[in-house]
Amino acid sequence: MNTTILEGLISRALSTLDEHEPAANRDLFFSIMVQLAEDGDNDIDEAEDYAEPGYDLDNPEMPILFANWNSETRWNKETNKSETISNLMPLLGQFAEAIGCSIEWSDEWAICECRKAFRTSPDSYGWTMYGTMDGEYICGDCVQEDPETYFEEISGNPRRAITIAGVDATEHGYVKINSDSFEHGFYGGQDSSPDAIAETLRSAEIEDFLFSIDSSGQFDLKFSVFVREDDGGRALEALAAGNTRCEVDPATALEQGLKEATKAMAQLKDEDGVKVATVNADGTASARTVSPEEFISGIDTN
Repeated sequence: MNTTILEGLISRALSTLDEHEPAANRDLFFSIMVQLAEDGDNDIDEAEDYAEPGYDLDNPEMPILFANWNSETRWNKETNKSETISNLMPLLGQFAEAIGCSIEWSDEWAICECRKAFRTSPDSYGWTMYGTMDGEYICGDCVQEDPETYFEEISGNPRRAITIAGVDATEHGYVKINSDSFEHGFYGGQDSSPDAIAETLRSAEIEDFLFSIDSSGQFDLKFSVFVREDDGGRALEALAAGNTRCEVDPATALEQGLKEATKAMAQLKDEDGVKVATVNADGTASARTVSPEEFISGIDTN
């Protein structure tokens, strides 16, 4: 069905929704969903419930729908502006909420095989992921049923950590080897390095170790390290004698990087576009000018 026709149909439906006929409203909504699927234009996913802590269904009888609910746009090179092609998705989102569905943005969530959803991007400074995305999406509820598989996925990897509340490594043959949390952040002195700790443990021939996030903030995080019980003594000795810190304090690197970014921005030619600077973890920085189109669509910093 033509997008313009669907937009008109949904607009009329929204203006005439009958609160006393919820079944008819829902039938109309899902008939539109079926039509979109038949046209090959249905990029909407569905989940039965939230696994993510702190989230509840708007209506227990209705699903969660995930999509890009923005209007469809394109860049007009002649006017050098973005223009709207279709308002179908925001209208559909309004209709979905009107009949009791919960709606979320598809690029911020994942759906587990159990049909529960968990976030993949933060909704607060203290957020940690309640699930895992190693090849398949598994929510925290399912991970807690079999944490050993989860431990195998993240073991020995300084880029991975236990983030799921309720998963306790000490209940599965591990022991924590730090009394106070390690800290990594931008407040000065928060220079604990998971990479350095991992290398120190490996030098003691300890390969099975887990990092765990204790807390996270806007500019820092605290974490702990677990090893198998039999490796506890050797791990403590290794960390006491070995390196656990970054080569450069992250706060110092950030300060240096911001200064370098300022210099790099000043060296850019005065030309049309948006000036963008990137500060790297080692205190270096780069800058470049991007087109308004690239800035709106999202800048690739890799």
